[in-house]
Amino acid sequence: MLPLWGLQWRLQREMRGTKWSDEHLEQLLRVGDPVADRTIDALFAQQNLSGIQRLLGRLVENDDPVPEKLPAVVRQYFDSVVLDPSEVALAGHGERFFALHGPEIMLVLCCRSLPFDYANARAVQVLYQTGFLAKRPNLRVAQTAQMIVDVMSPGGLSPDGRGLRSAQKVRLMHAAVRRMILADPKLEWDVVRLGVPINQADLLYTLMSFSIVVLEGLERLDLEVNPLQAQAYLDAWRVVGRIIGLEPQNIPSTIAEAKQLTAILQRRQHAPSDAGREMTNALAGLVGDVLGPLRGFRWSLLRFMCGRELSKTVGIPRRLLFDALVGVVAWIAEATDELVRSNPAGRRAFRWLSIRLIQHFIDQELGPKRRLFRIPTRLHDDWKHRRCSVPEQPAEPVP
Repeated sequence: MLPLWGLQWRLQREMRGTKWSDEHLEQLLRVGDPVADRTIDALFAQQNLSGIQRLLGRLVENDDPVPEKLPAVVRQYFDSVVLDPSEVALAGHGERFFALHGPEIMLVLCCRSLPFDYANARAVQVLYQTGFLAKRPNLRVAQTAQMIVDVMSPGGLSPDGRGLRSAQKVRLMHAAVRRMILADPKLEWDVVRLGVPINQADLLYTLMSFSIVVLEGLERLDLEVNPLQAQAYLDAWRVVGRIIGLEPQNIPSTIAEAKQLTAILQRRQHAPSDAGREMTNALAGLVGDVLGPLRGFRWSLLRFMCGRELSKTVGIPRRLLFDALVGVVAWIAEATDELVRSNPAGRRAFRWLSIRLIQHFIDQELGPKRRLFRIPTRLHDDWKHRRCSVPEQPAEPVP
C-alpha cells in the first residue's frame, strides 16, 4: 500500500496533462444547462408552477416523440437539437452493440451503474430533495431504463427517433428540477458545497456510469468486448451526452480518456451518505423482488457486480455464505450461457427469459396506470434470434 505522500504524488502525476483538472471540474459544478434553463425560465414567465408540473408530467408519460399542443417555447427547444448525419451513423455502431448485449447491459446498469451513481454523495442529494426516497424510490430506475432503451435502440437517435426525444425530455426535466430546487427557500440548497443541482460535472459522472462503468461490468461477467466494440458503445453515449446538455469539449473521446475521467470523478465525488445508502437499500429490495425465491442473493449479487470499494461506499453488506456462492452461480451461469448460445433454440429461450426479467423489473414500478416499459420489436428480434456485430472499421470521431 502506498503511503499518503505516495498516493498524493501519484494523483498529482495523473492530473498533469488532463483537461479535467480539479480546478476545471470545480468550475463545472457551478454550470447547469443554459439552453434548457432558458426554456424553463421562459415557461415560468408564462405559467404557474402547477401548470408547468402538468406539462412536464405529460411529456414524461406521453409515448409520442413530441406531444401535440406544446407551448411555442418548448416546441422551439425540441427543434433546436439537430444531429449531424455522422453523429447518427456513429451512434448506430453503439446501438448494434446494445442489440447484441442488451439484457446483460441492463443487468449491469441496475447492479453496478446505479450504485455507482448513488456513491456520488453530492449528486444523490438531488434525488433526496425531489422526494425519490420518500415516494417510490425505484421509479427513477424505471425511467432511466426506458431512456437507455430508447437511445440505444436501432435508429433511436435518428431525426425522428424515440431516443432523441426521450433524451431531450430528460434534459428538460433536469432543468425544471434545477430551477425548483434553487427557488425553494425550504430546501436551502447549498450551492457552495453541492454546486448547482444536476450540474455539468454530475452529468459527466452519469455519462461515465452509463458507458465506461457498464463496459467494466461486462468484464466482470466475462463477456468478450473487443476494443472496437467498446469504442463504439462509448461513441454512442458521447452523442447522447451532447443531447442531454453536456458541453462537447468536456466529453472524453477515447476509452483511455473515459477511464481517466471516471477515476478522477470517483476520487472527487465518491463518499458515503445516508441518501446513497437509502437508495441502494431500495434498489436491493427491487432486485430481491426479481430474484424471487433466490432473494437471499440480492446483496451478494450487488456486491459481486460493484466490487469491494464501491460496495463499502454505498453500504452493501457482506453475506459471507451468499458472497461465496454467488461466484459459483456466476460460473455456472456463464457455462450454461455458452451452452445455450451454441444452440439456436437454446439461445432464443435464454434471450426470451432475459427480456421477461427486464419487463418484470420495470413493470413493478410503471404499473397499469402508466405506459408499460417498451422494448422495440427489432430489439426483441435481435435479443432472441441473432448476434449483431460492430463493423470492423474504426468509427469516425464525433466532430
